[in-house]
Amino acid sequence: MKIKFIIGVFFLMHTLSMFSQNKLVAYTYWFNDDTTNMQEVAFTPVTTHQLRTDFDVSALHDGANVLYIRYKDENGLYGSVLSKTFVKLPQPASSQNKLIAYTYWFNDDTANVQEVAFTPVTTHQLRADFDVSALHDGANVLHIRYKDENGLYGSVLNEIFVKQNIAISNNSIIAYRYWVGDDFSHSVEVALSNPAQQVMILDDFVVARVPKGNRTLYYQFADSMGLWSVVNQCDFYKNSLPVADFDYNMTVTCDSTVVDFIDCSVDGDSCFWDFGDSATSTERYPQHTYYSPGVYSVTQTVIDTTTFMDSTVVKTIHITGNSYAILDLVVCGNYISPSGKTYHASGTYMDTISNHLGCDSIITIDLTIKPLPDNGVTQKGIVLTANQTGATYQWLDCDDNFSEITHETERSFTPTKNGRYAVVVTLNGCSNASICHTVSTIGIVENTFNHDLVVYPNPTQGKINIDLGFSYENVSVKIQSLSGQIIKQKHYNNQQLLELDLDVAEGVYLLFIESKDVRAIWKIVKQ
Repeated sequence: MKIKFIIGVFFLMHTLSMFSQNKLVAYTYWFNDDTTNMQEVAFTPVTTHQLRTDFDVSALHDGANVLYIRYKDENGLYGSVLSKTFVKLPQPASSQNKLIAYTYWFNDDTANVQEVAFTPVTTHQLRADFDVSALHDGANVLHIRYKDENGLYGSVLNEIFVKQNIAISNNSIIAYRYWVGDDFSHSVEVALSNPAQQVMILDDFVVARVPKGNRTLYYQFADSMGLWSVVNQCDFYKNSLPVADFDYNMTVTCDSTVVDFIDCSVDGDSCFWDFGDSATSTERYPQHTYYSPGVYSVTQTVIDTTTFMDSTVVKTIHITGNSYAILDLVVCGNYISPSGKTYHASGTYMDTISNHLGCDSIITIDLTIKPLPDNGVTQKGIVLTANQTGATYQWLDCDDNFSEITHETERSFTPTKNGRYAVVVTLNGCSNASICHTVSTIGIVENTFNHDLVVYPNPTQGKINIDLGFSYENVSVKIQSLSGQIIKQKHYNNQQLLELDLDVAEGVYLLFIESKDVRAIWKIVKQ
């Protein structure tokens, strides 16, 4: 008795020595666990092989059996084992008994069993399309059984399939993923920029991080519908290739730092550590304590004691804790340290603040303090003169947000209008600003008041402030045009500070201030 199988095999080799032109040269097969009777069949070397052949199963027991097949390449290496379960039926009474039909149904719908007759044959190869449009989306089961000339049915064959509610043509591989051993959590997934029907994954499979010895590579493919294939596997042997690598965790205190080193190396039988501070270790997972902050170069060397191949890696670690710093400063006048201390003289000072760990950060300050220039100003009438000689100067308008007055960079300054003015004096790289000085006598025609009399602002946009310098019992104030017309007149009693609204047209006016036998006349400009 013979049974015929049609098996489509698309076999990808994944071994360390595989190249893109490596080919399949043979396959071996056996039944059940009978590996002593394994058979090998050679064929012309090919990269893809489709198996179509008959196998003699007359010596097998009736009932369920398993056929095992594996392929061999040009290097003599075998791929993963493929298996197929089948049922051998008892030998019919008549050797001429033939198959004449098959019946099929889906899921548990035996009420709609369909029978398809065909020309009597001893062996039947089923190639047919089945209409599944009425089935639900998702997993379904196709059941098939054959009928012979005696009207007897064979065992039921089952095939599980998934119906997708997606119309797709030219389905292709769009991605694949692979992992070694049981470590699926570290699987590597690769998306293809150009979907393909066949894929070689060797270009992305890096074996450097795989431990030496017998290993199994598992891989899956995703198609255009985003569905993953069954898991395939390939056994290989990884030769020893030591690769040094480590990680670490730190526990930081102010006076020390404890570092737990984690060995991440591959294929090293022995391990040597140099912690960068003259200390060493041969432990796999050493713990080391650093007592001084700084930058340390930690070296790990691993060795395969059989091949004597080795690998070394050096990593830099930063140890913190109490920190130190030196500041070399040249400042003007005085200096406020990071902790808030104020220094007025040159010298070397120690300052302490907390760093981000809450530990002391000790700062040595080499301080040079240069004196500030004299910021005093002498006022004579409307002329302002800086007291400091031999410096550079910049006069400021205090009433205009301390803006610099264009071209006023001499030691002396004569304003052209009443207001408040200051000067920035710069000497030997140090600058010092004066206080604001008031100039209010521009525009005075006559003044017999004994005290300093201030009228501001002048020019004005509508309001005039008068400071008599003393509280007078009776004061008369009037605004007069240049033609002699009295515009406004007001009286004040026992006041020093007077306020007057000048709600007149733009122009020049005379301001008269009188009290008993004293008076003052000012020119006022209304803008």
